[in-house]
Amino acid sequence: MPERRAVTLGVFDGLHLGHRLLVDRLVEESHRRSLLPTVVTLDPHPDVVLGHAPARPPLTPRHTQAAILAEWGVRELRILQFDANLRGTSAEDFAKNFLVSRLRASLLIVGPDFALGRGREGTPERLAELGRTLGYEVMQLDPARDSEGRISSSRVRRLLDQGRVEEVATALGRPYLTEGRVVFGRGLGAGMGYPTANLERSEPVYLPADGVYVGRASGAFGQRAALVSLGTRPTFGPGERVLEVYLLDFQGDLRNHWIRLEWLSFQRGQQKFHSPADLIEQMREDERAARQLLGLGERP
Repeated sequence: MPERRAVTLGVFDGLHLGHRLLVDRLVEESHRRSLLPTVVTLDPHPDVVLGHAPARPPLTPRHTQAAILAEWGVRELRILQFDANLRGTSAEDFAKNFLVSRLRASLLIVGPDFALGRGREGTPERLAELGRTLGYEVMQLDPARDSEGRISSSRVRRLLDQGRVEEVATALGRPYLTEGRVVFGRGLGAGMGYPTANLERSEPVYLPADGVYVGRASGAFGQRAALVSLGTRPTFGPGERVLEVYLLDFQGDLRNHWIRLEWLSFQRGQQKFHSPADLIEQMREDERAARQLLGLGERP
């Protein structure tokens, strides 16, 4: 017979400390009650379907989301399509057909402001009332807060829009991550003494504001401190938005390597320089500042 489950349901986009609180409780209760800890994510975001917000790239792509949730102790991740049909489902039908019949849920743990289905009638109180008959329990947790207020994915996006990646790391409990494969670029960095790896993302992902950052990159080469440039390279004329990574104290061919990038600190905004020589001098200053921040010695 299939295992009975402890379930939490939501978008889980940013996987911030509020989500961590929810998942930690899910895993704790699962162990205590001998249940399978299961996360159900909604896709696409309900706000997009309901017209409350435009479609935007995710903060956490699916493969990264699955990996982080597994690290947190989640044993099963399911994706639930949010569409007009689910939107119009009654709380009773959702509880009977999804929670009980499909998931065999013994426990549902939800966060603040949770509601689903027709007219948002599936509140924690209503689902708990149904659970008393259908054989599951509902537990609702308070929102996670810090000195700046409530922690949420929308707050993380606002901080990223301002380049405030240090504060993003505080809200997430870890540095913000971007992953991608190194592809051919125009070779501009190499010609200036700063060979950069151009990262191509395998799927859309939300990026911080344009500018220069200090980061940490990891891959087959190990782990390296990095200077990160995100923008349109205005010194060389209009162009597409490019994510470039320069690994400090590294020599080698990175093409086709997969890089996992952690955004650590904002250095400066994107600038247009009068000449490549002026840009090179600024890049040297960026590197000096990065080395000082990370406690590294002078460039060999």
